[in-house]
Amino acid sequence: MLLMKAHNRDAEKPPVRPDSQRQNSANGNLLSKVAILFSVMALTFSGFAIYQVKQLQAPAPSATKTPQSKINPDASSSTSATTTSPTTSATTDIATTEPGKLVQLALDNKAEVTLLTAERIQDPDTGNSDVVNVKLRIRRLAENVSAYDFINVGGAVAQEPESTIATYQPVDPIKKSTGPISLQGIRKEASADAYVWLRVPEGVSTLNIRVPGAEVFEAVKIVN
Repeated sequence: MLLMKAHNRDAEKPPVRPDSQRQNSANGNLLSKVAILFSVMALTFSGFAIYQVKQLQAPAPSATKTPQSKINPDASSSTSATTTSPTTSATTDIATTEPGKLVQLALDNKAEVTLLTAERIQDPDTGNSDVVNVKLRIRRLAENVSAYDFINVGGAVAQEPESTIATYQPVDPIKKSTGPISLQGIRKEASADAYVWLRVPEGVSTLNIRVPGAEVFEAVKIVN
């Protein structure tokens, strides 16, 4: 009986680990802690390295330089103001025409038409000098005008003073003339310039020019 109790007490005692096993366990725990510490340090350094790389890759702000204009000190002294004197459209030949023949009333005194010049030019399509460029200035006189008050410059015609048969027509009423000029588009006492090309044979030097709605311009000399 006594032997059985003693045996049971011996069995209930916990097994005692040898010193070598305790030493190995302590070393293993230490190595685990060191490994964890190195892992944390590696992650820290990796994060810092990534941050440095991103900082280096970020574009640096570029400073823009505004170009400075060079000032030439002699520019102000060398520059001189030039004035141009206005030139008149009418030439000496037309100016010698009888006074009053170059200005005619039109559209029942609602407008005034001035014949500025009749100049012989070369036809760019054929190379012949059988075209007369008639330049006009239309001035509005009336206060009240309507849409029907216009002058069809492209409908102008011409004749020689001594002839009642031959009539010289426009080269192209649409492409070679200003076309209709409406008084509604002109302020009172203001004017608008217009032109028309007439087919006139070479050798003709004087014309009677009729503009629709206006009196005839008689004995207009052609400028060559």
